[in-house]
Amino acid sequence: MKQFLFIFSLIILGTNSASAVTLSNSTSASIRIAPSGHMVVDVTINGKYTQPFIIDTGANSVSIPQSLFKKLNISSDEIDLVEAVGGNGSYTVKSFNLNTVKVGDALVENIEGHVSDHPIFIPGFDGVDMGVLPNTFLEKFLTEIDQSQKTITLHNINHLPSDLYPQHSFTQIPLDIKEGGFIDFPIDLNGYSINSHFDTGAGNSLMVNWKAANKLGFSKDDGKLSILGQAMGTDGHPFDIYGMSDLASISIAGISYKTRLLVADMSVFEIMGDGPRGNLGIGLFKEGKLFINYQSKRIYFSKDI
Repeated sequence: MKQFLFIFSLIILGTNSASAVTLSNSTSASIRIAPSGHMVVDVTINGKYTQPFIIDTGANSVSIPQSLFKKLNISSDEIDLVEAVGGNGSYTVKSFNLNTVKVGDALVENIEGHVSDHPIFIPGFDGVDMGVLPNTFLEKFLTEIDQSQKTITLHNINHLPSDLYPQHSFTQIPLDIKEGGFIDFPIDLNGYSINSHFDTGAGNSLMVNWKAANKLGFSKDDGKLSILGQAMGTDGHPFDIYGMSDLASISIAGISYKTRLLVADMSVFEIMGDGPRGNLGIGLFKEGKLFINYQSKRIYFSKDI
C-alpha cells in the first residue's frame, strides 16, 4: 500500500513567536527537492549543529529530531510539556526555546522548538531523520522559493517582489493569516470555491476533507473514490487516504492546473475552521518565483508559471 507523507500535521497550540531577527538585506540557500515535492534546506541550530530540515509553512514550531535533541543538552527545567495536534489527534510534546535558528545568513533568536517523538523520513534522503523549519521562522522574512533554481531566498521583511525583480510581472493572491501563522486562501475546485491552506509540508499533494469531497459530489460509498494508501503525519499515526484516478481541475487566481485529489479528515482541518477545507502543497508552483509575504498577507508568483 502506498504511503503519503504529510509533514504539515503537527501544530503546537498556544505557541509564542516573539523573536529577534538578524538579516541586513537578503540571503540565499540551496534546497533539495524530494520526489514527493518536499523541499529540504540545511539549518544550523544554536550556532553548532547543521542538518537537513523540511521547509514547512504548515508547522508552527521547529521540530528537532531525537538525535539532535540529545546533542543540545537542554536541561529538564527548560522543557515544557505542551499540547500538539497531529494528523490523527492531539498529544503532548516536549517544548523549549532554541537560542538561534539560521538559514544562510538569516538568523532568528529565541524561537520555540520541540523534539519529534517519531522520525521523519522522506524518499531520496537515505534514511536521514529530518527536522522541520516552520512558519514561525519563515514569517520573519519575505520568503522567496524558486523550485526551478532550487533555492530559498530570505529577504528583509520590508522588501516587495516588485522592488527586487522590477523586470518580472507577478500574480498576487490575498491571504488570510490564521492564528499560528497558517496561510489560508480560496481555490476553485471543479467549479466550487473551497478555502485552502497553503502548505509546503504537503509536497505535491492537494488534500480536502470529506465535507469538501461531499460538496464536490463524492462519498465513501459511491465507488468514485478508492483508498490509495495511508499517510503518516509527524505524530506517527497513519490514516487512510482516499482519491480519484483522474486528475482534478483547480484554479488559483484565474490560472488553471491539474492535480491529484486526495481526501482524508485530518484533525488539523478542524483548526483551520468549519466546513469544506483543503490543504494545498507547493508542487503546483514548480516554475518561476514564489513569494510568501506574511506582513502584507500576500502570495506572489511569476505569471510565467
